[in-house]
Amino acid sequence: MLNVIGGHILMEAKLRKRTLSVFFSLVGVMLLLAVSCSSPTATTTATKTTSPATTTAGTTTTPATTAPSDKPQYGGTFTMLSAANFQIFGPGAGRGMQIPYTYEQITTADRTRGPAGSGLVDYGNGPTSFDDVIGCLVEKWSTPDQNTWVLDVRQGVHWAGLPGSEAATLVNGREMTADDVIASLEANRDQPKSWAKVAEPALHAAMTAEKTGPWQVTVHVPVNPATAYLWLMGGGGSQFVWPKEWVPKYYEVNDWHAAVGTGPYYVTDFVDNSVLTMKKNDNY
Repeated sequence: MLNVIGGHILMEAKLRKRTLSVFFSLVGVMLLLAVSCSSPTATTTATKTTSPATTTAGTTTTPATTAPSDKPQYGGTFTMLSAANFQIFGPGAGRGMQIPYTYEQITTADRTRGPAGSGLVDYGNGPTSFDDVIGCLVEKWSTPDQNTWVLDVRQGVHWAGLPGSEAATLVNGREMTADDVIASLEANRDQPKSWAKVAEPALHAAMTAEKTGPWQVTVHVPVNPATAYLWLMGGGGSQFVWPKEWVPKYYEVNDWHAAVGTGPYYVTDFVDNSVLTMKKNDNY
């Protein structure tokens, strides 16, 4: 009895499977016929729709799209790693890693020709031609002969330092002048601890600077003029420009509190072998 019942159940299952198979086959044929009768160029694409914003009054508005701005975004904090500890805060304090972005030089490399610009120069070893040199603290410069540099000092440049410090108070944020440029050139020439003088003594011993206009300085380099750019005008990393009244008092002082320069930043804190903190010079 059980076998018969079991045989009937199995048979019924087989019949049901066969019926379903035939049904799905017919459905497949109908779908193929429908597709073959449709236009061969018709395609179905999935589209993503966005529900419009609805206001409280029941009207609909299209969400506004803001184009990305190509203007610089100012503000924030920039953290940079240094390969060495900062050791020198006064130019006459010795040779070592000097504080960045506080002091500036007479001339500088033309960054529009470097990797951030046209890429004509990689500046791996600094400028290789005067075509790569532009004014920094001078508006323009010229060399009428190999022994002479004529510098037209940039106007509107102001000194900055740690607010409230003795050195910053001494200078009081005044405008840089041609006299500051002369005092700075002579400081490295005359100070015994000047690294520039130690590196190139003959050049500095013979160098003279004179004020040839309200905003003009003429520098004479009768000895070793080929190294004047490196050690005087902007290449050596030791000839910066400092306030003339600052030089006698702070030239050899290795204290970050006393740093006063024309750069885009000034030092606000320093932890040896750890971190150097700087703030934007708002009068840059």
